[in-house]
Amino acid sequence: MTDTAGLETTFAGDINATLETLKNADGSPYIIGGEMSSELSQAGFIGTLTTETAAGAASVSLNAALAIDYSNMVLPTIDYPSNGDDAATVTYTLKDGIETALVAGKTAQLSSITLAADVESGVSSIFQFQQHAENAQLFAPTFILWTDFGDIWMNSANYMEVPFEAPGASGTYSVTQTLVVIESDFDMEIDSFATETNYPVYSATLEIDTELMGIDDGQVKVSATNTGNDSSSGSALFSYGNRSIKLDADTASLVSKDQTFITLSNGDVSLKLVAECATAKNDEGIHDIEAIAACDGDLNFKGDVYIDGADEKVAVVEDRDGLPVIKFISGDSYGVVMTPNFDFVKQP
Repeated sequence: MTDTAGLETTFAGDINATLETLKNADGSPYIIGGEMSSELSQAGFIGTLTTETAAGAASVSLNAALAIDYSNMVLPTIDYPSNGDDAATVTYTLKDGIETALVAGKTAQLSSITLAADVESGVSSIFQFQQHAENAQLFAPTFILWTDFGDIWMNSANYMEVPFEAPGASGTYSVTQTLVVIESDFDMEIDSFATETNYPVYSATLEIDTELMGIDDGQVKVSATNTGNDSSSGSALFSYGNRSIKLDADTASLVSKDQTFITLSNGDVSLKLVAECATAKNDEGIHDIEAIAACDGDLNFKGDVYIDGADEKVAVVEDRDGLPVIKFISGDSYGVVMTPNFDFVKQP
């Protein structure tokens, strides 16, 4: 694309995806619902946007990737019924059937009935009636079984006839029938098999690079992976020239200086901030972050500051009801306290 000044903007990129056939522990294909199952195992996107400006060329490059590893998962054996297979047995009872001439001068038809079905929990039923002949009905129950992997529709092999006496009479009719599968709709999701110790491993990365004539290059790098079914770790780096901010986090431990921390660097000195406590209350006023303790009193946040990777902390950062306070450590005590207006208070 070229603008009126003759400056050109171009984009070049590529997108890809790979499907993987799921396998059992012995390497054989995992069969579910009579078919092999395939899941996304890799996906990626790479592209560069370049534009010409009066100051020179500028570009933004993006590289994103996702990988999913199923190799450590133990996949269960599930025997799905096929169409026509016997799937269940149901006993149902029809009683107090009443036939009424719904149209004057016409043959009476079933107008009300009480039905009871003895069937497995979790199976919903749809009952269908069809007029067959005088003083008789055809009856066929249709049942739906909802599962984590789709729906199974079942029906009796044939309509059965339910006889009644003269119009207006009532009676009881009980029968047990075998239900067969007439239709199934399975849609397996791998996460349905996931447990605390049995889960796929997701790894994702994102990198954005910017180049513009006359200013420092910028970069954003994000990476994450799950370390459990409900836990993950990752990092996010934002850099501009020799200045950078990096967040490392592990949801299993939000207060470890080796796992979760923020690093600020200007190329000469780096500061590491490690959380000690953080208060996050829900609408009911209850702290709802299990991985980190709530702070006491009017503190919303408290963290320790380290310089250049040293093990000894040099300051403590606090958020006191919205007011940030930095306490610098002198010996075994706090020496200087700095507040947002940069007033310094010498501690006794």
